[in-house]
Amino acid sequence: MVPPIMNAEKPSLSIALKTLWGAAEMPFGDACAEPFRHPTFEELTRRLQQLCEIGASGLVHGPNGIGKSYLCGCFTEKLPEKRYKILSLANPR
Repeated sequence: MVPPIMNAEKPSLSIALKTLWGAAEMPFGDACAEPFRHPTFEELTRRLQQLCEIGASGLVHGPNGIGKSYLCGCFTEKLPEKRYKILSLANPR
Protein backbone atom coordinates (compact mmCIF):
# COMPACT_ATOMS: atom_id res chain seq x y z
CA MET A 1 0.00 0.00 0.00
CA VAL A 2 1.33 3.42 -0.99
CA PRO A 3 1.00 6.12 1.70
CA PRO A 4 -1.05 9.20 0.76
CA ILE A 5 0.80 12.28 -0.44
CA MET A 6 1.58 14.49 2.52
CA ASN A 7 1.93 18.24 2.71
CA ALA A 8 5.55 19.15 1.90
CA GLU A 9 5.62 22.06 4.39
CA LYS A 10 7.55 21.66 7.63
CA PRO A 11 5.26 21.03 10.60
CA SER A 12 5.00 23.67 13.31
CA LEU A 13 6.93 23.08 16.52
CA SER A 14 3.78 22.16 18.44
CA ILE A 15 2.75 19.61 15.80
CA ALA A 16 6.25 18.14 15.74
CA LEU A 17 6.29 17.82 19.54
CA LYS A 18 2.89 16.13 19.57
CA THR A 19 3.94 13.77 16.80
CA LEU A 20 7.34 12.81 18.25
CA TRP A 21 6.74 12.86 21.99
CA GLY A 22 3.05 13.36 22.62
CA ALA A 23 3.95 16.72 24.20
CA ALA A 24 2.00 19.94 23.85
CA GLU A 25 4.84 22.20 25.01
CA MET A 26 8.62 22.02 25.07
CA PRO A 27 9.84 20.23 28.23
CA PHE A 28 11.06 22.60 30.96
CA GLY A 29 9.37 25.51 29.16
CA ASP A 30 7.85 28.65 30.64
CA ALA A 31 4.33 27.28 30.16
CA CYS A 32 4.68 25.30 33.40
CA ALA A 33 6.65 27.60 35.67
CA GLU A 34 5.09 26.39 38.94
CA PRO A 35 4.70 22.65 39.58
CA PHE A 36 1.30 21.25 40.39
CA ARG A 37 1.60 20.14 44.00
CA HIS A 38 0.03 16.75 44.43
CA PRO A 39 0.88 14.11 47.06
CA THR A 40 2.27 11.82 44.34
CA PHE A 41 4.48 14.61 42.97
CA GLU A 42 5.76 15.34 46.49
CA GLU A 43 6.45 11.64 47.17
CA LEU A 44 8.39 11.22 43.93
CA THR A 45 10.39 14.36 44.67
CA ARG A 46 11.23 12.97 48.13
CA ARG A 47 12.37 9.67 46.60
CA LEU A 48 14.58 11.45 44.07
CA GLN A 49 16.12 13.47 46.91
CA GLN A 50 16.88 10.25 48.81
CA LEU A 51 18.60 8.77 45.76
CA CYS A 52 20.74 11.89 45.37
CA GLU A 53 21.71 11.96 49.04
CA ILE A 54 23.12 8.43 48.93
CA GLY A 55 24.77 8.88 45.54
CA ALA A 56 22.57 6.31 43.84
CA SER A 57 21.31 6.35 40.29
CA GLY A 58 17.87 5.56 38.97
CA LEU A 59 15.60 5.56 35.98
CA VAL A 60 12.38 7.52 35.55
CA HIS A 61 10.03 5.80 33.09
CA GLY A 62 6.43 5.85 32.00
CA PRO A 63 4.14 6.68 29.09
CA ASN A 64 4.20 9.95 27.17
CA GLY A 65 2.72 12.98 28.84
CA ILE A 66 2.64 11.88 32.49
CA GLY A 67 5.22 14.43 33.67
CA LYS A 68 8.59 12.65 33.77
CA SER A 69 10.50 15.55 32.24
CA TYR A 70 8.51 18.02 34.28
CA LEU A 71 9.25 16.21 37.55
CA CYS A 72 12.97 15.96 36.76
CA GLY A 73 13.12 19.59 35.68
CA CYS A 74 11.42 20.84 38.86
CA PHE A 75 13.64 18.61 40.98
CA THR A 76 16.97 19.51 39.36
CA GLU A 77 16.25 23.25 39.58
CA LYS A 78 16.32 22.94 43.38
CA LEU A 79 19.61 21.05 43.63
CA PRO A 80 22.60 23.13 44.77
CA GLU A 81 24.94 23.89 41.87
CA LYS A 82 28.04 23.55 44.04
CA ARG A 83 27.22 19.94 44.87
CA TYR A 84 25.56 18.64 41.69
CA LYS A 85 26.33 18.88 38.00
CA ILE A 86 23.08 18.47 36.04
CA LEU A 87 23.17 16.91 32.58
CA SER A 88 19.82 16.53 30.83
CA LEU A 89 19.67 14.18 27.86
CA ALA A 90 16.68 13.78 25.57
CA ASN A 91 16.25 11.24 22.80
CA PRO A 92 12.72 10.74 21.49
CA ARG A 93 13.64 7.56 19.65
